[in-house]
Amino acid sequence: MLEDLVAEGFEIDVLEIIRRWSSDRLVVFYRGAVRIDWMQPVVPLHAHVLDSASAKTWLDIQLNVATAEGLILTKMIAFRPQDQADITTLLAANRDHIDLDLIRGEWSLYAPTEPERTAWLNDAMARLVPPRG
Repeated sequence: MLEDLVAEGFEIDVLEIIRRWSSDRLVVFYRGAVRIDWMQPVVPLHAHVLDSASAKTWLDIQLNVATAEGLILTKMIAFRPQDQADITTLLAANRDHIDLDLIRGEWSLYAPTEPERTAWLNDAMARLVPPRG
């Protein structure tokens, strides 16, 4: 699989990926400016995100691509400054059709132990996604 991706122009350091995969279960590689995050689910939320991903063909390769909701949820787990910026961008870009109930439902398992993150998410959703009625 990795050799096929390298042949297609992906920038992959095979030894680094093997090292990172064994410790982190997450690797990042690029094809030009496009970043690919390849992950193994380590918490139930990740499994749900991967299960709801849709198959997309890109450069004759089948990739499973997470939904906007799934990306938001995985970024809520990491919650670095760039993740927060990405979440606001995803909410704004998908404001007309994003499933906030799905996000709230999946996040509800983490909300009791992450009140600050939950408050931040609720505020971002309220600011960036208009009420539907």
